[in-house]
Amino acid sequence: MEASKQSADTASVPHAALEGPEQRGVAGEGEDGEALPKSACTICLADEGAVLQKGCCCRGDAGAAHTECMVEMAEHVSNRTGDWSAWYTCTTCKTDFTGKFGLGLIQSWVDRVEDYPDDSEVKLAAMGSLAINMAEQGRYTDAADISLRVLEAKEQAYGATHPDTLVAKNNLAVAYSQLGRYHEAVTMFTELRAVHQALYGPTHLETLLTEEGLACELGNIGDNAQGAALLAHVLACRKEQLGSDDPRVFDTEYNLAATLLYDRQYLRSEEMFQALLPRVNRVLGAVHPNTLKAVGKLAEVVLRQGRHAEARTLAARVVEQMTSICDPGDCFVAIAMTTLGEAQSRLGEHASAEATLRDARARLIRGMGPKHSLSLRNSCVLGEALVRGGLAEEGRRLLEEAYQEQVQTLGAEHWDCKFTQDRIQALPKGGGSL
Repeated sequence: MEASKQSADTASVPHAALEGPEQRGVAGEGEDGEALPKSACTICLADEGAVLQKGCCCRGDAGAAHTECMVEMAEHVSNRTGDWSAWYTCTTCKTDFTGKFGLGLIQSWVDRVEDYPDDSEVKLAAMGSLAINMAEQGRYTDAADISLRVLEAKEQAYGATHPDTLVAKNNLAVAYSQLGRYHEAVTMFTELRAVHQALYGPTHLETLLTEEGLACELGNIGDNAQGAALLAHVLACRKEQLGSDDPRVFDTEYNLAATLLYDRQYLRSEEMFQALLPRVNRVLGAVHPNTLKAVGKLAEVVLRQGRHAEARTLAARVVEQMTSICDPGDCFVAIAMTTLGEAQSRLGEHASAEATLRDARARLIRGMGPKHSLSLRNSCVLGEALVRGGLAEEGRRLLEEAYQEQVQTLGAEHWDCKFTQDRIQALPKGGGSL
């Protein structure tokens, strides 16, 4: 069933997008400007110093800690039990740490094993976790470099088809995708899928993981129909095996809804995000990075349907909350800023739109380079906003340069190219403003 349309001014905004700072467990101001209490560290119980949200599923004070306290705890647990997962997974809620806290904890683990041999199991595990966390913060080049080193070491130590080697190859394929090297990622995921099917069978969780990666890459190179079909298959298998409230099921639902968005199936995409968000909010929390990413993508969906005020509200809240928990270089902050800037532009807020989009563009170029697909997508949005705001010459130049680069990088049939072409064709003849 398709979701019903609502007007921009009366549409309901998901609860996850409207949580205030009191839901973050950090100091802030309430609705009337009163000071909110600062969280205490769940380990030492003190509230002095930098008490950060852990980025797991724990709520309130249970979800906050000093990084140095958690480092001591992780070191104690790993030394006593031999289980390294305490460095990246919460022992209470069993979900991974994310954001600034997760990266800081992993970096401390890496520092402690720096002098170990390069092929030691614990050092490879720490480096692999560091690469994943760097990618979550938008440091894609560093993540890819580390992932390649880990894969080469594991291939030499364990062989090409060892489970640890296959995990490392999967992580490198993801890193290549994040750098915009989509065709390389497709090749790697196709190879991994064949190996996993031979080793484990077609519905094993590891097989489904690589099939999901392949599906996302097919969408990235423009084959949204095949990507959506594969994702629907993975989602059905995962729901049967894990239930509807497992974070891995959330990931697949998010990817399928995003693929439908890029295939311009806006109503189906919105329906999926609206069904996903209450469950993600309940399980992960309102300000977990994955919850905010889903809200940010929903903002893009409603923007495409012309509900600009609602999109602005959603995107502005995502920008505010992700900025408080993520590294400044996190690409998802810049993506949400791009959605926010486009909504501002379409609402006639030209000065705000230009400032927002230029900031987002600088972040994306700094993190991923000017030719990454996300940087080019932002350039198109900025170009159109500049034309709409009266800077027609610069705006047209940005749009045309971005389109040429998109065609060269992605191919003329890619969703991004078609979308940019639509923007260019909508420009007034003769060089005027929109």
